[in-house]
Amino acid sequence: MAGCGVVTALVPLLTSYEALSVVSGAFGLLIAANYSLTSIILVELIAIDRFTNAYGLLLLVQGVANLIGPPLGGRLSSGSHIAFLLLSTSAGLASDVSNYISTWISVYLY
Repeated sequence: MAGCGVVTALVPLLTSYEALSVVSGAFGLLIAANYSLTSIILVELIAIDRFTNAYGLLLLVQGVANLIGPPLGGRLSSGSHIAFLLLSTSAGLASDVSNYISTWISVYLY
């Protein structure tokens, strides 16, 4: 996921279609792990008997984010595109940092 944030941060610096195509492909490759490994990681974090409830809640949160995200993104991008990309990149990196901190806490404190 950190790679997705880095790749997204590169978008404002690109000037050619070919470079944007390469960065888009890298983003797609990096984000695929998020969806393909979700159930595997969830089983490791939560007991298998609570997996169905946890996975349902996870899908609910993802669905709400997918429902609210595009209109909010359109509203934000009606201004400066550079500011929007920097905001979305910083939000993604903040998510990565909080994920690493929570993982560290669960591994070393419990």
